Amino acid sequence: MNTPRSKLPTRFGRLPKQVGHTPDGRFESGLANDDFVLAIGRIVTFFPLLERSMSEVMSELIGGYDAPVRQIFYSITDQQARINVMRSLLEEAQVNQGRGATWDFIIDDFASISESRSDYAQGIWWTHETGRIFLESPNPSSSSMFSKREINLNELNTVIDKMNDLASRLHDVIIERLEKLAARHRADGPSR
Repeated sequence: MNTPRSKLPTRFGRLPKQVGHTPDGRFESGLANDDFVLAIGRIVTFFPLLERSMSEVMSELIGGYDAPVRQIFYSITDQQARINVMRSLLEEAQVNQGRGATWDFIIDDFASISESRSDYAQGIWWTHETGRIFLESPNPSSSSMFSKREINLNELNTVIDKMNDLASRLHDVIIERLEKLAARHRADGPSR
């Protein structure tokens, strides 16, 4: 029996987030402003260091010191899946029931930074004849081709500041983890 669907499928997606007015005039593809190029370069090249540190967070959330967590982390190639795994471990694994809100904030900030980095690295950049910079979403489901939003240096610098803040908090997590590992090693005694 072929029952008609109760809900029709979405054919053209939803309208993108507030795009704003794209000015008339000529656009050149790419970034023609060195300050923007440097800021994007900082974001894109700093992000893999955050990912490496987040693999340590995942290791701590798993609760095992001998688990091949880095291999697990990097074999999950979808960033959202990594984030979902870490959230699930934090919220549902008994070993993490005593962890405070700091851990939620770390995962939330990583998710937010990851989304920004993906937009910047995979989006299409445009420079307006006035020198204003616009980004076209990398989202293939966007219903509007050529919908661009203006990007300013303050936005990029805010992401860089968030990255630095997260890196500092991740550093603290890693140092605490290393101290635990050292204490465990001392308790086990010298290896022969």
